Amino acid sequence: MMALYTHDQVPVREHRPSVSVSLLSTVARRRALIPRLHAAGIAGHVLLLQSDREDVPPPPGTRVLPPVRGPLLLDTRGMSAVMQARVLDELVTHHPTVPTLLLTLPTDRRLHRLAPSCSAVYAVVSDDVAATDLALWLRHPGVVGRARHPQVLPAYVGIPAPPRPLVDPRLLSLLVALAQAPTIDRAAKLGVLPERSFYRKLAELRTALRLPSRLYRGRASVLLQTILDALAVVPEREVG
Repeated sequence: MMALYTHDQVPVREHRPSVSVSLLSTVARRRALIPRLHAAGIAGHVLLLQSDREDVPPPPGTRVLPPVRGPLLLDTRGMSAVMQARVLDELVTHHPTVPTLLLTLPTDRRLHRLAPSCSAVYAVVSDDVAATDLALWLRHPGVVGRARHPQVLPAYVGIPAPPRPLVDPRLLSLLVALAQAPTIDRAAKLGVLPERSFYRKLAELRTALRLPSRLYRGRASVLLQTILDALAVVPEREVG
């Protein structure tokens, strides 16, 4: 349940010292984002993706995240959908208690639906939200990790909450596996998920997204793109 405020009911912003955060962003985005954050009193410790290309994750067995301290401001603009999934997967696997705020495009519906699968994410914030409001959310991070109830979703700021969000960290692992293998069978054998869990999760996802069963066969890249396209479609709200 979320409280909504009219303009004159919003608490008065007191003068406070700058908030220090870890900032993970692409090189191109950092050039414009850092001055904007500094103007709002947000000091960012810049982190670099551990990948030669910011749009393509590295091979299996390597990580894209450097050592992370919270709160983490994760600017997802400029990252491919696969890189976004890889970063979220590593966060929930290795850093589930690092309070993470996602900065996203207001139109990135795919990421809006995937974000609840990462229990480190406490807020999903539109990139066009004022930096002063962003600072408020960074000063007061929400509950993350195992302490957060599975049915509690991250806050959505400046964007509507998705009608049917996906809350399962195994979904992120499945997408990562499909991005790292030429075929679906090879993806299942990578060990990102136990093989039975991989196919079970794939069946659940196929049902949830209403994808045909024939997608079990063929190239992993085709299945991955089909899933990503389906995630970007705004689902109708369930009746009842």
